[in-house]
Amino acid sequence: MSQLLAKFSLAYTASATLRRLSLALGNAGSLALLIFSLSWSVHAGGLTVSVATTPLSTPFYVAEQLGYFAQEGLNITMKECVSGKLCLTQMLAGQSNFATASELPIMLNSFARKDFAILATFSTTNRDVKMIARKSAGMKTPKDFAGKKIALMRGTSGEYFTDLTLLTYGVDPRSVTIVDMNMEAVETAIADRAIDAFAVFEPTAFRIMKALKNDGYVIATPPIYTLSFNLVGMKSSMGENSVEVAKLLRALDRAILYIRNNPDKAQAILLERLKLDSSFVDWTWAEYRFDLALNQSLLTTLESEARWAMRENFVNDKTLPNYLNLIDTSYLLKIKPASVTLVK
Repeated sequence: MSQLLAKFSLAYTASATLRRLSLALGNAGSLALLIFSLSWSVHAGGLTVSVATTPLSTPFYVAEQLGYFAQEGLNITMKECVSGKLCLTQMLAGQSNFATASELPIMLNSFARKDFAILATFSTTNRDVKMIARKSAGMKTPKDFAGKKIALMRGTSGEYFTDLTLLTYGVDPRSVTIVDMNMEAVETAIADRAIDAFAVFEPTAFRIMKALKNDGYVIATPPIYTLSFNLVGMKSSMGENSVEVAKLLRALDRAILYIRNNPDKAQAILLERLKLDSSFVDWTWAEYRFDLALNQSLLTTLESEARWAMRENFVNDKTLPNYLNLIDTSYLLKIKPASVTLVK
């Protein structure tokens, strides 16, 4: 309470001082002071993080619920979005300072922009993206996908996973009709019998299976792709808030330790946040691994995905980006050096 009152007093005093100076300096001075005031207010207002509504974001939910951000002296506003792709879009549009995203949309944006960087991976999984097919469509394995319609969100890990799976089973991805849908549209399209299958991530996959009832099943696929979920920041935000970035990573690391030591309580926080019932935990919890790190596997996955994007003409530039320039290890090295295993 005393800290809150101190902050309020500081803000009030600064505001009053600016008003007095504005009257003394006239119009030109008022404009300069207004610019300064806005800059001061943005900094004082804390940081905004676009956070995807997925189990992969559990460390953020736990850190907020247990007050770890506040305990680190941070004022964090979590701006929810239904996918990492949309979260990254928000950040790149200036609507947030940081975002949570898988490496796939990060890779796609890396061909056009270099003003952002990955700060840490905090979640990984090789089962979050699922292929759900209708039994009524006669689909039992990925080999049955030729000539079928698959709904997915382009520019996400779901598209990359679908291509990898089809190629693994000898199916030409071009023989499949891709219906580009965001996650909200996918859920409303379940009743549309024109869609034969869905390549979606959680918790949409869970909701689709419940809606399809006996007509849906998850097609068994090998663990050919490990999805990483990452904290990404604008380089400008990191430069202006370097102390806060380290505190943000410390809060997430504390949350991850709590998840490991108290899985039942962490699950309860997740279920409440995403408005899901307890059966969701049995459905998918074991598929996630939470750890704050920057591993060599992140670099190799980004490069593999970039080659795929160039080969499939998803990007115009045919020069492989140097992803070491888009991974900032400096902050994680300060708080958890052993977790950085990138080879430069």
